[in-house]
Amino acid sequence: MKKGILTLLMGFALLMSVSSIATAGLMDTLGLGSKATAMGGAFAAYADDPFAVYYNPAGLTQIDRFTVSNGLHLAYPSIKVNNFHVEGGEFRTANGSFSIEENYPNSVDTNLTGFTDISNMEKIAPAPHFACSYPVSDKIVAGFGFYAPFGAEAYWNGNPSENPGAYNSTYGKFVRIAATPTFAYKVNDRLSLGVGISLGNTEVVSERIYYLPPVVEKQISGSLGNQSELDRKIQAALDVNGKKLKANFIDTFNYSYNLGLMYKPSDKVTFGFTYRSRTDIKLSGEIEFEGVKKDYGTIDGRPILTHIDGGTKVDLPPQIQMGIRCQPSEDLSIEFDYVWTKWSIVQGYTVQLEPRLLDNRESEYYRRDWEDTSQIKLGIEWVADDFITVRAGYFFDPSPVPDDTFDFSSSDVDKKVVSLGIGLNFGKLTIDTVFQYISSDQERKSSVAGIANESLTKDYEFLWDDSLKVEVFDTNASYTASMQVWALGATLNYAF
Repeated sequence: MKKGILTLLMGFALLMSVSSIATAGLMDTLGLGSKATAMGGAFAAYADDPFAVYYNPAGLTQIDRFTVSNGLHLAYPSIKVNNFHVEGGEFRTANGSFSIEENYPNSVDTNLTGFTDISNMEKIAPAPHFACSYPVSDKIVAGFGFYAPFGAEAYWNGNPSENPGAYNSTYGKFVRIAATPTFAYKVNDRLSLGVGISLGNTEVVSERIYYLPPVVEKQISGSLGNQSELDRKIQAALDVNGKKLKANFIDTFNYSYNLGLMYKPSDKVTFGFTYRSRTDIKLSGEIEFEGVKKDYGTIDGRPILTHIDGGTKVDLPPQIQMGIRCQPSEDLSIEFDYVWTKWSIVQGYTVQLEPRLLDNRESEYYRRDWEDTSQIKLGIEWVADDFITVRAGYFFDPSPVPDDTFDFSSSDVDKKVVSLGIGLNFGKLTIDTVFQYISSDQERKSSVAGIANESLTKDYEFLWDDSLKVEVFDTNASYTASMQVWALGATLNYAF
């Protein structure tokens, strides 16, 4: 038991020491535990290791000894953006509207109107995971997992002269870390049930370079010195131009639950069913411009601030996973899983600003209109001998993000996921390994004919302001994107 406690503490130490927990997908995990990951996540009807707390809590009843699993997956994502392009746009003042390109040709930033190819700043993304299980009795097994069920992270070049997409995003992170106590009950030799609750903490970080269109910068800089109060706001707008705008939000506590059922109609066939519930997430934190002073005084009695509080609500979707596992022989098993994710709950979100940022808007709405997704997963396992087990998996992972809300902060694409793995059996100690390759099915376009991509385009516009009387609108930003990810991982399991 002392060894078990030591291993448990080592698992926590590993997780706490990793400052960046992320996966290569949009926000959904691409695998927890190397065994399940090597089988493409087709594990709902198998689930015979401690990571059953995620894949199917009912599967814990197959574990008859105190078992600890501790592992790490390392992903190396590469995102390519081609033909980034911003065009069009009109400039409006109190005197009327004008085409920017026709009337202000010297004020157009050529980096934004030309076609540019961009790559993300490729960095290794670690995804540690820990789980354990303990048989309480012949019928009840307790489990515990500590992992990131949802997570994504992307770095982009922050120099707009090299990456005009920096005005949309230079860094984005969304991660939920969950501790999941779980119990499973063996009804009889054929049927098992399980339930777990995931107690989570969620962090969201967003960074981009603030863009003031050159034509607006030229117009308002020429107005300095006319009015003392307005001067403060104009100076603030000029000072934040080209500076990093950062939002750092956190939800210190949220929860969801996992339900599982496993049924074995025969020794060669197993059915598995898992339901992972929706997670309500309420985020709060700070929004600030870096490198400028925080307070520019007031205008019409309202403060002009570059550092404020903010908050929003972004829920994570429920999922259903169903699997069937067949064992045509003792050394070979094949599993097919179906996974449905209700991404359509993410229709959009509103960031509340308190007080107003730069005395502009009290809130900012971001339309998303994400779509539900379905996955068919295939997993194969072959027991070569008492020492070596070979595993393989495949699934197609469709993106929930439609073309007209596809931007740098959610550059998700349809993906093909192929995985291979080897399991090594040393008796009480087993080691599972995985190699995973993820590639985009095709280049993804960030806009569709006749529909502006407002998520991407709005960062290159300057909306109407009651004080400055200036607006840039009707721009159109677009690009195509593709992705590939190489990932390696290993999980150590010890049964006492």
